Amino acid sequence: MNRFGAMLTMMALLATASTEAQTLRPSEQASPLSSPQPGPARPSGPLQQKIAPGLAALTDDVLFDDLWRRPDLTLRDRSLVTIAALAAMGDDEQLGFCLRRGIESGLTGVQITEAVTHLGFYAGWGKATRAMTAVARTLGR
Repeated sequence: MNRFGAMLTMMALLATASTEAQTLRPSEQASPLSSPQPGPARPSGPLQQKIAPGLAALTDDVLFDDLWRRPDLTLRDRSLVTIAALAAMGDDEQLGFCLRRGIESGLTGVQITEAVTHLGFYAGWGKATRAMTAVARTLGR
């Protein structure tokens, strides 16, 4: 899918999500604390699929299908870039998932900790130490 086609798809999905969100009655609106309904195994997860189907479709179809499958970077390299970006932003919630995905894509624990150490000089020591906590938790170190 080319960029123009992806943009049209995203616009259509966002419009659909907006319409669906406006038509939900209070009893249909999911609480973040409620348990998600089971759904197909997709990267977006059942909670996102229930609450924001347009965002879930973008997550599954554009982010994990189109972006992650582009040939110019390997999955390993994309994982390293993503881990670095999330660590630099302090996004611990997403970091665990991406650390596991990085290991599955061929990164080693040593490479991940070296990247986070390197990042400390550019994104800040606090962000790096916070990311190392997520690394230790996720990789069992």
